[in-house]
Amino acid sequence: MARPWAWLLLALLAVSVAAWLLPAPASGPTARISLTAGYPATTRARLAQLLALELRDAGIEVTEIEGENTRRELARGDAGEVDFAMVSGAFYSGAFPNVREVAPLFPEALHLLVKREHVARIGANLGGLRGLRVDHGPRGSVTESLAASVLAFAGVSCVPVAVPGECTRLNLELPEIDRLAAGGERDALPDALFHLAPLPSLQVSLLVGEADYDLVEIPFAPAYRLGSVLEGFDGIQRTGEISRRFTQHMEIPPFTYRTDPAVPDSAVSTIGARLLLVANADVD
Repeated sequence: MARPWAWLLLALLAVSVAAWLLPAPASGPTARISLTAGYPATTRARLAQLLALELRDAGIEVTEIEGENTRRELARGDAGEVDFAMVSGAFYSGAFPNVREVAPLFPEALHLLVKREHVARIGANLGGLRGLRVDHGPRGSVTESLAASVLAFAGVSCVPVAVPGECTRLNLELPEIDRLAAGGERDALPDALFHLAPLPSLQVSLLVGEADYDLVEIPFAPAYRLGSVLEGFDGIQRTGEISRRFTQHMEIPPFTYRTDPAVPDSAVSTIGARLLLVANADVD
């Protein structure tokens, strides 16, 4: 029988040989991922950029991919075309079984922006939107779905063509809104628009500063969320509908978008929803 020190010597020799045979550690990133957060000139995309910087500092290579809308981003995540996406938790995503929630992030606020000359007419029930051109956000976006759900709750009907007594529904893309606002084409902008975004929103800052919009309250957020009690009795939800139980009451603090004059000049109640980081189910 070999002595104990002989076994120790053999073990050390085996470890030394294995270490010599193993390839040297590769330099550079240890992993590669892709991430989308929609249109790049938004606060949501800025948050994604900050996350990407942290990941790169940890040695992970990140490819940031421009997204089109929430529905498309979830579809790409479901198909494995992107690894991670930032999407609203209020967007019902039952048609995307290969998407998994990774972490809840920041709450986003639904901004209702109205040209200053129309603000006084809106009212607490939003009935003053009738007769105005109201942008619901890009097609397929959670802003579009949430705006439609909120207006339906308020009993305000918006239709694609101008009809007396109804508001006219628009679906402008964010680059178009940015272009019109930055170019001083105020008359071409809608009378009112909805925009879901973390605070502070880059789009809202631009519209307040360049096109003289003001923020209007959506004061019935708690009652709107209570409607989730009855959601289960309305049939199976369709992808793109809003899950009210995943909304929350939020306040936009005074002075968020301008200090002189203040915009808003007092806290503005509205509906919020949590921003989520989601991933394809096959991501490690």
